[in-house]
Amino acid sequence: MILRSISIEGFLSYKTKQTIDFTNISTALVVGQFNGDFLNSNGSGKSSAFEAVAVCSWGKLVSRSETLDELINDECDTAHLSFEFEFERNIYKKERMWGKKSHNELYMYSADKWIPIGGDNADKRLIELLGVTPSTYSSILYLPQEGELKFIEGKASERKAILRELLNLIIFGNAEEKAKTAMTGLQGDLSIKAVRLEGLVNSIADESDVEQNMKSCKDDLKELADQIVETKKNITTYTNQVNALQKQLDAQKETVKEKQDLEQELLDLALNCEVKTKSVISYKEDLVQLKLDINEKNSLIKESKKILKFKKAELKELKPSIEKEPAPTSDYDLKLRELALGVREYEKDHISNKTKIGLLEEDIQRVSDLENVCPVTGLTCDAITGEGTYLVSKTTEVQSLQKSQKRLIAAIKKLTLQETELLETKKVICEANELIEQSKANYSKKTLVADGITEAIKMHTEVLNSYDQRIDHFNKAIEQCEKDIVLFNKQELVLKKKITNIVIPDMQKMQQEVDQLSSKQTAFIESLLIQEQNMTNKTLALGGFQKTLKDIQGMKAEKKELSTEIKKLKKELSGNKKLVKAFSKNGIQKTLMKQAVPRLEAISNRLLKKFCPTEDIRIRFDLDPTTKDGKESSRGGLDILIIKNQKSKKLNMYSGGEKVRYVFAIVLALAELLSQRAGKKMQTLIIDERISNLDESGIRQFAEVINAIKDRYKKLIVITHIQQLKEMFDQLIIVNKTRELGSVIING
Repeated sequence: MILRSISIEGFLSYKTKQTIDFTNISTALVVGQFNGDFLNSNGSGKSSAFEAVAVCSWGKLVSRSETLDELINDECDTAHLSFEFEFERNIYKKERMWGKKSHNELYMYSADKWIPIGGDNADKRLIELLGVTPSTYSSILYLPQEGELKFIEGKASERKAILRELLNLIIFGNAEEKAKTAMTGLQGDLSIKAVRLEGLVNSIADESDVEQNMKSCKDDLKELADQIVETKKNITTYTNQVNALQKQLDAQKETVKEKQDLEQELLDLALNCEVKTKSVISYKEDLVQLKLDINEKNSLIKESKKILKFKKAELKELKPSIEKEPAPTSDYDLKLRELALGVREYEKDHISNKTKIGLLEEDIQRVSDLENVCPVTGLTCDAITGEGTYLVSKTTEVQSLQKSQKRLIAAIKKLTLQETELLETKKVICEANELIEQSKANYSKKTLVADGITEAIKMHTEVLNSYDQRIDHFNKAIEQCEKDIVLFNKQELVLKKKITNIVIPDMQKMQQEVDQLSSKQTAFIESLLIQEQNMTNKTLALGGFQKTLKDIQGMKAEKKELSTEIKKLKKELSGNKKLVKAFSKNGIQKTLMKQAVPRLEAISNRLLKKFCPTEDIRIRFDLDPTTKDGKESSRGGLDILIIKNQKSKKLNMYSGGEKVRYVFAIVLALAELLSQRAGKKMQTLIIDERISNLDESGIRQFAEVINAIKDRYKKLIVITHIQQLKEMFDQLIIVNKTRELGSVIING
């Protein structure tokens, strides 16, 4: 596998889409910075860029436990990852999208376009294509930070499990599980068939009892058949006797019914005759009442004519009075209004004069009270007015007004008298007019009364005419009823004679004989039903016995076949037990592991010799180490030992640049072992911060290792914060992180 490019968007610290193109790069150093500061590179996103490959491939991180949703950038709603790689001369692309949008697919580039090949499970298809699982990926293709490389820093059991995956021994584990599942099924089938076989043996043992029961059943059926024939004969005999008596009884019942019908007919005739008699009486009573009504109507008509004659005479007397026209009163109203206006004018003048007289008298009194002395000059009025004319003139004026008042009062009285006379005259005229109107109204009422009387006379006359028709109808009805009564009496005599001639035998005795015979018949029928039911039961039992015998014959054949199947199942079960043992971890898997470990050890030491040509040092892999007494350790697993100068120490006891050489020798050996096993060479290696804690000597040793392995990989990528190594690589890739843009890829 040769990595070509990585594309990241909305993943961890990557907000916007960022792409790293490795097409023209053999070796690359990836460093990080925060706001342009290389000394502050932690959290810049340089490791995340390559962790994205594992997430895109299998939907999970190699060294962390976050869920997919937790890996989406806080400012984005969707994460979108993809990477392109070359494998066996073909170009592929893996793409994964999750969040608001979801997508997961594996593509192959062909005919200038991407063709999807992942199907329903693109992740599984990628594992099949590369032969790499998430665990082996972090051991031979991507080397995570210190402490996270499971094959190196993990437990012995984890190391052994990774080696199992690398050797693809899981197929033997799956085969073991399949063999176990098959064993379980075979054991179940074997148990079921054994139970069935036991049941068949027990059933076949009952064959002689069934044959004896079948013989007894046939004898019972023959005896029941004879009993049924005899019972049917008895039923036939009693049925004939009952039918004969029943015919006689039915004939007598018909005679009884005939007599009852005649008696009912006689009763109906009597009732009809009584009804007709009552009808005659009723018609005669109605006829008498009708004649009384005629006399009453005639009297009423005669009386009405007298009243009508009187009313016409009254109308004749009233007619002259209604021909007079009412006298008009409008002229009197006009004169009364004129008189009323004159009276109001005189009254106004009278009031005005009265007011003037009052004022003059007050003035005269005021002057008299001053004793004729002027309040201003102190002189007497006579001296002022000359000969005392002021009081005389005022007194004269008062007298003149008083005379005018008397004339006004006389005029008002005259007008009032005229008004009274006019009112009296108008009243007389109005009363006369009212008498005329009353006469007209009275005339109208009397005319209506006369018309009503005339109409009543007409109506009564019409009723009298209809009474003649009713009298004729009643007479005819009475005549018809009397004829019907005579006919009914004749029919009654005939019916009585017929009833007397009918003789009824003793019906009760005949019915008792029929009931006795019917009881015996019913007893034999019930006996027949019981016998037939017994016959049916015995027949069914016989059929059951016959079926049982037939089934037993089938059981014998089934028993033979079942015995053969059980032998075959036991043979298959034995074969699966051998397969389970062979495919188990202690079987072929252990054998293959024992074969692979020496190869891995040889490859590791060959590479280590290349890294340390002058030193006496080698690597040893201890598979399922034993205890001091030589027994296999219960913990099992795979230990890595470094034997230096004939002294043995575990790998985890080393550190620094020295450990770097051992780690790379082992990792490269694992990759080569994978290539030998699957024929799929891993040509990309990503190293993440494996030198972060090295001193200058360790860094120098790391650089020597990198130079030694460059030619083994098409793509060698180192992620670190140590920039002095950049001269060793073709390309410097910078991951710069800012608060605004997040992580951004810069090709240095």
